[in-house]
Amino acid sequence: MKKGAPTSDVWKSMKQRCLNPNSKSYKHYGGRGITISEEWKSSYKTFQKDMGIRPTLKHTIERIDNNG
Repeated sequence: MKKGAPTSDVWKSMKQRCLNPNSKSYKHYGGRGITISEEWKSSYKTFQKDMGIRPTLKHTIERIDNNG
């Protein structure tokens, strides 16, 4: 994984929001029960294979239904 690469930054941020109770955004994600698959949690390569490279900095990873 390249340090500072946009796709790896997305992966790291997603993990922080969903897994780290000390993250400012945790209450909106992990604190609400939003989880990450075991495959994505443990492997950046799997996340990148499934999602692809982030096309631009304007592209984000979000849930379609925040309450689902």
